[in-house]
Amino acid sequence: MSQAILPNGINIEYDTFGDPKNPTLLWIMGFGAQMTSWPEDFLRLFVEQGFHIVRFDNRDCGLSYKHDGVMVETDKVTMQASMGDPITVPVPYKLSDMAADAMGVLDHLGIEKAHIIGASMGGMIAQTVAIEHPHRTQSLTSIMSVTGDDTYGAPTEAALNALLAAPSPDRATYIESAANWAIWCSKKYFDLAEAKARAARGGERTAELIPGSVFMFVTDMGHDVPLPLWPIFVDAISSHARRAS
Repeated sequence: MSQAILPNGINIEYDTFGDPKNPTLLWIMGFGAQMTSWPEDFLRLFVEQGFHIVRFDNRDCGLSYKHDGVMVETDKVTMQASMGDPITVPVPYKLSDMAADAMGVLDHLGIEKAHIIGASMGGMIAQTVAIEHPHRTQSLTSIMSVTGDDTYGAPTEAALNALLAAPSPDRATYIESAANWAIWCSKKYFDLAEAKARAARGGERTAELIPGSVFMFVTDMGHDVPLPLWPIFVDAISSHARRAS
């Protein structure tokens, strides 16, 4: 893994796999999730398909830049967003800034264009990249994400509480708390042992709003990418990227 120091002073931790001469797939993870949530074995399947892989930690996550000492009233932000009201709570950055971070990683690597793939909040960042940096976007894949319209894809109260729960005070507690991920993961394929190992290391509306997009409903998938479904993801994303190249 390496660090990209962006012009804005933000440092972003990133990782790459495969030949940089091949088409690049840029993988963006979601809220509070490190880039390692994209399993290396999963990403190497795309290397075998002839792609160059780039993944990175969003700011305030993993080994990337931390806005230490900056307090945000997340409850008020969530409430305003859920009510469809303008966000008036001061925040240190927005999705546009996170999308710019992603482009900064590509700049650091000398990559002009990439296929942008994001999951959950990462899907929102990926959508923002496609909107604000279309000349850098070869294709967009938005996984288990939403458009920002609270009419579509709202989480259950239990899932939201689990997502916004206070951080675990230590490593051991965090690993044990992986059991809570079951609330948003695939009911058929959830593997507690795998979830703990990973801790140790809504798309229909989106498709409606993007001309020419393809909506793919994956049976037995939750808010995760379970290993038994990897072949489906590899085939779908690889084919999508090739069509857009």
